[in-house]
Amino acid sequence: GAPAGSGGGASCCGEAGGGARDGCGGGGGCRTGAGVSRETGGGGAGGGMPTAPAAASGGAGGPLAGPDGGSRDVTASVDDTSRRRPGGEVAAGRPVRNPCVRCCSRRAALRRPKTGAKVCKECFFGLFEAEVHETIVREGLFRRGDRVAIAASGGKDSTVLAHVMTLLNKRHDYGLDLFLLSVDEGITGYRDDSLETVKRNKQQYGVPLEIVSYAELYGWTMDDIVKEIGLRNNCTFCGVFRRQALDRGAWRRRADKMCTGHNADDIAETVLMNILRGDVARLARCVSITTGSEGKLPRCKPFKYCYEKEIVMYAHFKRLDYFSTECIYSPNAYRGYARTFLKDLEAIRPSAILDILHAAEGMHIAEATRMPTQRECERCGYIASNRLCKACVLLEGLNRGQPRVALGSDRRRAAWSEADAPGGRVPRPHAPIGVTAGEGAAAATAAADTAGQRFA
Repeated sequence: GAPAGSGGGASCCGEAGGGARDGCGGGGGCRTGAGVSRETGGGGAGGGMPTAPAAASGGAGGPLAGPDGGSRDVTASVDDTSRRRPGGEVAAGRPVRNPCVRCCSRRAALRRPKTGAKVCKECFFGLFEAEVHETIVREGLFRRGDRVAIAASGGKDSTVLAHVMTLLNKRHDYGLDLFLLSVDEGITGYRDDSLETVKRNKQQYGVPLEIVSYAELYGWTMDDIVKEIGLRNNCTFCGVFRRQALDRGAWRRRADKMCTGHNADDIAETVLMNILRGDVARLARCVSITTGSEGKLPRCKPFKYCYEKEIVMYAHFKRLDYFSTECIYSPNAYRGYARTFLKDLEAIRPSAILDILHAAEGMHIAEATRMPTQRECERCGYIASNRLCKACVLLEGLNRGQPRVALGSDRRRAAWSEADAPGGRVPRPHAPIGVTAGEGAAAATAAADTAGQRFA
């Protein structure tokens, strides 16, 4: 304790207890300033306090005293800004204002949204990385020697994912062969800028980069699609095309698995959307940490239990290089309404996000429920629940000049003629899944020649 203090006992930091200057009282002292306040009296188990007339002797403690007689809020005895060292530490013998609850030696820099604990930056980094590592190990997401594609868009989630995966791969010797995989959707003023960020990430983390584009795979860019379809349903086209483009890029590099930056907020939003749409099939699998295990390329989510706010804070405090502008075509996306609702719930009850995840994990689909059966698309070989995969159906609608019909029911789509496409583009065949770019072009062209207007 400070000079002339009295009292004894062990402190939470393992040092001898002592009273504050000219104060008195029992209990343990603490180098972090636990139980020390300039304005209030003290005593009891919390340590001595300065000479406040009403509470200068041991016992119940002053107005800010906690249940044990100590101070509820740990504060410094004086303004210690001038004595603070870099990183939030204070000169020896001086208490820390608002200390980290884990190390007790540095000033807390944030309150974790998930737990509410006040921690310093260094402890937050360690906790965040340890939680991701625990998820990877507990769920058995990877095996030594796996070639893993990291889906990278240049945004905060994928940038933090790339940083943490490369860090943990070295720290814990996962033995993974990592590379970045990006999709160029062809959105002028948005994707071209974010791809520059991904290219810088490639240099920063020392991993290869593979880029695939809508124009290359489908003959359309999102700018072209929006001109054709408008802003109402454009996210449907982009989501379907992007998912297949990622798989095609991963197969070019012969990847064994793909990891994405989906966080707890994203998954909770998807649960709400599937409930509101009555999509039982997707509701059953949207909370799985690994999807597509039965297919050619499993996908995993190492950030499944990480809050979006914590990912943002990690990127901010680490000063990571990421692109923060939102897609210019997404303001009217259906997901935005689910996100707004979820944020309102989180403001009232921070645990609501994980509560939704745990509730969905415990759901069981009734045996009588009719579930779609997976098979291969007759045109491109991609996973499908019908004769054609969703990407082929949407692409056919674009090429025929009838994109809205492609969004309609199966009955309306079945009315299309397979032979002719009046007024539309000549469909550009795309390669079967798992075929490289050069092989894909030849295979697709040959298939188109033999099957008329059909896709390879």
